Amino acid sequence: MNTDRYDSLTEVEVEGLSYLYNFADGHAYHDINEHYVDIINNLQRYWQEGIESSIPDMEKAFKNQFAELIDSSTLHSSTHFSVCPTASNSIDIVAAWLNKENKRTALIEPAFDNLYLLLKRRGVDISAFDELALKNENQLAQIVSGGDIDALFLVNPNNPTGLEMTESEFVYLVEQCKAHNITILLDRTFRIYGKTNFDDYQILEQSGIDYVVIEDTGKTWPTQDLKISLMVYSEAISSTMRLLYEEIFLCSSNFALALLKEFIAVTAKFGVDATIKNEVRRRSETINDALAGTGLKVFDNDEKCQLPLCWIDISATGYDDVSFAARLKEHDIAVLPGRFFYWNSKSQHTQFIRVSLMKPDNEFYEGIEKLKEAVTRILEK
Repeated sequence: MNTDRYDSLTEVEVEGLSYLYNFADGHAYHDINEHYVDIINNLQRYWQEGIESSIPDMEKAFKNQFAELIDSSTLHSSTHFSVCPTASNSIDIVAAWLNKENKRTALIEPAFDNLYLLLKRRGVDISAFDELALKNENQLAQIVSGGDIDALFLVNPNNPTGLEMTESEFVYLVEQCKAHNITILLDRTFRIYGKTNFDDYQILEQSGIDYVVIEDTGKTWPTQDLKISLMVYSEAISSTMRLLYEEIFLCSSNFALALLKEFIAVTAKFGVDATIKNEVRRRSETINDALAGTGLKVFDNDEKCQLPLCWIDISATGYDDVSFAARLKEHDIAVLPGRFFYWNSKSQHTQFIRVSLMKPDNEFYEGIEKLKEAVTRILEK
C-alpha cells in the first residue's frame, strides 16, 4: 500500500468494501437483534406511515422521539432544526455557513478527515486544536481567548479515540465560548455510545450562544445505510441555516423518518444498554481477547467511552499504520490507517489503526479470528 494512492479515509473505506473482512468503515451493519425484528417484518407499516404523514409532521415526530431517547426536553421544544439524509450533508451545510459568515474555525484533531475536507472545500479558514484541550481548562481558555478563531468545531465523543467530555467540562467550554463570542459546532454522531448523559441542548440554549449540533443514526442502527442526520441550531442563525439547507434539499425521506423513528422508540423502550451497548461490549471483549499477546494494544483510558470501533496501537510491531494495513489486505482484511485522522499532522501519528466492530455477525466473528491469524503470521516474518 502506497500512501500516495489515498487522499482520504473515505477513499480507503470505499476500497474496503471489496474485501472479505471489511473492518474499515464505521457504519452499522451488524445483524438485527431480537428487539428490532418486528420493525423489519413490518416495513409496509412505516411505508404507509410515510405516505399518510405530512413531511413537517414526520420531521417533528422524529425529532421528538430522538429527544425522548436522549432525555432532552430542550430538543423536544426546539423548532430550529433541519433533517438531512446523512451527517456529511449536515457538515457540508455547516461548512457553507462558516464560509458565508467568514468564521475562522478551530477543528478538533484527531477527527474523521471528511470534516476537514468538507470545510476546506467550502473555503473555511481552518486551524487545528488537540482533543485533549477539552480536558484542560487552561489550554481551552487559551484557544478561545486568543482572538484567532470565531468558531470551535468538536466531536463528542470523539472518533476515533472515544474521548468524551463530562457535563462540567462542557459547561466550562460553553461559558468560555460565550465570553469570547465563539460559535460552537458540535458533532454528536456517536452520542448514543457515550458514558455521560446530560442535556447539552439545555446548556447551549440557556447560554444564548450561537451553535449547531449534528446528530446521526448511521453509526448506531443497522438500517442498510438508510439514515437520518438531525441538524439543530440556535435561533439567531436559524434563518441562514435554513436558507442554505433549502438550496440543497427539499426534505428527507418520510419512509426513512418513519422507520428510524421506530428504531429509536424501541431503543427508548428497552434501553440503550440492552439494544446497543451490550453488543458493542461483547465485540470489544472479543477483539481484546483475540489481540492478547500479539503486541497490538487497544487504546483505552478512563476518559473515553466504548465506541463501536477499536483504536489499536501497533507501534510494537515495527510497522507503521499504512504498511500494516497493507499487510492485512494480503489476508483479505481491510482496516483504516490511523494517520488520516490527524488531518493536520499525519506524519507524526503513524502508530494506530482503526477497526470497526458493527459488522454482520458471521463476518465479524470469523473476521476477528482471521485478524488474529494474520497478525501472528505478519509478525512471524
